[in-house]
Amino acid sequence: MKKHLLVIGFALFLSLVFVLPSKNVSADIVDDTGAGAYWGGNPPGTMEKDVIGSFDFQIENAEVTFVKGTSLSIKINTGFITSGIGTYGAGDTYNLTDQTKNASIPDDADGKGMGIGDLFLAEVWNPAGNDPHHILDSHSTGTEWEKAIKFDTFSDHWNADLSGGGHRDASLVDLSKGFKDNNNNAYISSELLSGGIYRHDQEVMVTQDTNEWEVVKSAGVDINLTNATKPDFGMIEFTIDDLAGTGMETWNTLAFHFTMSCANDVIEGSVPEPSLELLFGISLVGLVGVGAVRRIKQKTVVNS
Repeated sequence: MKKHLLVIGFALFLSLVFVLPSKNVSADIVDDTGAGAYWGGNPPGTMEKDVIGSFDFQIENAEVTFVKGTSLSIKINTGFITSGIGTYGAGDTYNLTDQTKNASIPDDADGKGMGIGDLFLAEVWNPAGNDPHHILDSHSTGTEWEKAIKFDTFSDHWNADLSGGGHRDASLVDLSKGFKDNNNNAYISSELLSGGIYRHDQEVMVTQDTNEWEVVKSAGVDINLTNATKPDFGMIEFTIDDLAGTGMETWNTLAFHFTMSCANDVIEGSVPEPSLELLFGISLVGLVGVGAVRRIKQKTVVNS
């Protein structure tokens, strides 16, 4: 009996190691460079390439830690955090402003330069086109984004005071009120800019019109200006600590989209059902537990 208790105790230990996530869960890396990088549609003229413009817009990759039913962290590694935000176009007329055609955009965005986008989410990634770069994929084609992590304070998109990085309050919002039906719940790059060289028709930020979305749960955005693997890059991390009640807790896969206001580099992609470590742990615990029960039953039969 003592031996059986030890076996069951070991199974419980494994459940703590593997099943009670999440510090032991490795991130999936979605690359945004090279032959398989997502580019997206509608670049200016013939500029069909990954990054339009300088290093300041480059997105290297995303580190996605998605634990089904539990939590989500997406870290975007990009030069935009250290060099681009609040700089390019600051004060110019081709920047995001409250021009007549953009009357719905708040005044606190005037002349602020290129800003950080919100993070768009869906369960299934369905980009337009079969080519590896999806050069036909835009706001009006491809994936229908279901949710987003948006900055609570609109001006934080352009907050250039990043000397210490830091935390920004954010919310997970539901976009199901009509994302692609009326184009009204997201600002797209060609609405945000009225000139210059940039990638058109890419969703960038959730609109400020609260009739187009609803808050589901609090989230967070953290900005880090240091990156151990790429010193010239910074990192922006979007997090949801608890997926319960969000509608995402049953998702087996996760698709995401992120860019800056000019969309000069866009990262999109998906990760599979999360964490081989988690699945292995659950299976191992199950096998150990079943084995222990069988041995107990067999011994009971022999002794009876």
